[in-house]
Amino acid sequence: MLKGAPPLSAITNANNLLSLPYAARHDKGGQRWVITGWEPCQGVWGNDRCPCVHSDPRFPDCEPQETVRLRGWLSFYQGNDIRSELRRIDNLPWRTALDDDS
Repeated sequence: MLKGAPPLSAITNANNLLSLPYAARHDKGGQRWVITGWEPCQGVWGNDRCPCVHSDPRFPDCEPQETVRLRGWLSFYQGNDIRSELRRIDNLPWRTALDDDS
């Protein structure tokens, strides 16, 4: 929910970019973005009736006393080439960065 971030709080989906696993939203000028993503991701979506954008994680089954991990991404971007920024993020090891932290 982005109600508390006035530049991102327009009640519309027009300023959302949804590209699995990323959900991104820009301000009125299209220059400031918030980007979120999950791995594994079950879907990305927005709601034209509230100021939000979602990347929904897909949690694997977890037995009692077992640990499962998901990886998340949150960043802010300023610029007008959001697709290049998403490609840059894709090339970072965020999906596997903590695999050895048991």
